[in-house]
Amino acid sequence: MRRKTFFFIIILLPVFIFAAFAKPTDLLDIPTADVLKNGELTGSLFFSAASNFTDDRVPFDYNFAVSYGLMDMVDITLNMFTYLDYTLAVQYNFLKPTSTLPSLSVGLRNITYRKYIDAGGGGDSITSGFTDNSYTNRAEDWFSLYVVATKDFNKFGKYTLGIGRGEFVGYGRGRYLSTASFISDSALAGATNYMFGLFGGAEIPIIKNLNFIGEVTGRNVNMGLEYYIAGFNVSAGLTHAELFTAGDPALRPRIDLGVNYSYSFGGEIKKNENGTLIVNIVDNSNNKLLPATITFEETTIKPIQVSNGYVKLQIKPGKYKIKIESNNYKWQKREFTVASSATSEINVKLNKKDDTEAVNQAKAVNLAKEAKDKLNKGDIAGALLKLDEAQKLSPDDPTVLAYLQEANTKKAQMIKTYKENALMYEQKGWAKSAISEWNALLLLDKNNAEAKDHIKNLEKDANKTETKKEEVKTETKKIDPEKVYEEGYMAYLSGDYKTAIKKFEEVLKADPNHEKAQKYLDKAKKRL
Repeated sequence: MRRKTFFFIIILLPVFIFAAFAKPTDLLDIPTADVLKNGELTGSLFFSAASNFTDDRVPFDYNFAVSYGLMDMVDITLNMFTYLDYTLAVQYNFLKPTSTLPSLSVGLRNITYRKYIDAGGGGDSITSGFTDNSYTNRAEDWFSLYVVATKDFNKFGKYTLGIGRGEFVGYGRGRYLSTASFISDSALAGATNYMFGLFGGAEIPIIKNLNFIGEVTGRNVNMGLEYYIAGFNVSAGLTHAELFTAGDPALRPRIDLGVNYSYSFGGEIKKNENGTLIVNIVDNSNNKLLPATITFEETTIKPIQVSNGYVKLQIKPGKYKIKIESNNYKWQKREFTVASSATSEINVKLNKKDDTEAVNQAKAVNLAKEAKDKLNKGDIAGALLKLDEAQKLSPDDPTVLAYLQEANTKKAQMIKTYKENALMYEQKGWAKSAISEWNALLLLDKNNAEAKDHIKNLEKDANKTETKKEEVKTETKKIDPEKVYEEGYMAYLSGDYKTAIKKFEEVLKADPNHEKAQKYLDKAKKRL
């Protein structure tokens, strides 16, 4: 009898084709991370029968489901099990698949008024539904939360792996797929509803539109075939296949048959998909492919090293500017637009640099290094003069540009310092010291109108003020060492080492034991 039943199942299985659950994105009994498209409506009729029809508590079941997709991210399903019990399911796809990452979704099944429910029916007792689900420690099926990942490998199949509670947790041999395997039976009695179980499945293509499906949960092992044609999915499956080896003649697998039809209301969300960029880089004289560096300007895209003169990449739609550089070749810049789901190809022919350009570039690099030494010594104006000369020789040399950026940063900092010092001296009535600071600022920014205005105003009374102070100093033969030291220190910071040396010597003449004046006098003489 067993052989006849098994032979009948094997013959019947290929006759019907597809997975017999609520929506076409599901496998036989488990969800995948895929969701229905926006505006897609599906209706499903599915039926299962026990292979030992007369002995099973649920000899057959017949069910109906309706699903609807929203925003390409959410779908909602209403299930009617044997037209007596109703459940709702919601799934949210929070990560779309990429070339390397799977699709990820979170969902909630069996939103219902029945604690225990499956396709065989529902109720408030663990004996509700299919016989083989009546575990002593059966978890409540309602509000079965899950997280699931799905990755499509095209001709090699689509694979799903997830974890969930409720209907995804089984016992007996299935407990090893759940957290229940780590808990003793005595401790498990009050904790069944807090257990989580693994589930997984695969959808493998056989021929066009025909796929094999296999899946495993903590409760069941299922397998079947699916077939797609003109909006219809027709299905046949052998579920609860693990019962072949259950050792109980009353427990046998079930045969699932179903049909699903999908209709779209035309509400598909338009997506701004990436475009494809192809860049070919060759020697203009012989069309030989060249290694090069592609730099995207005014974007956060990192430079791309092209080893063989050809690159193909996916890129967001938009307008781009790129710079193509290769050793001993003149660089080129290109502007182009990439459209969504379109391919843009750029052919770049580089010309070799002549001897003059190579010599000028070498000179520019040497000048840039000299400028760097001056920067380190605090001579910003001298560094800028060197870098200006270097840039005339090789405007786009990266070394020159890097040092120029550093010099301009320090220039801005020193202009700020000179201005602050000058204003401070003006408040103290030290006109000549203020003029010295403004002049130092003009060495870095010769067109600074503010500095020129202050110098013009200060020069009107500078001579009278300074003359009066000199007369007082001559009469008393005394100076204020700390004030003169501060003037010398400010001159030192601004790079005016001659003035600094003069001030420090005046301090030491008045106070030979002034340690700071002696220290910076020595430093100023070394830098001069």
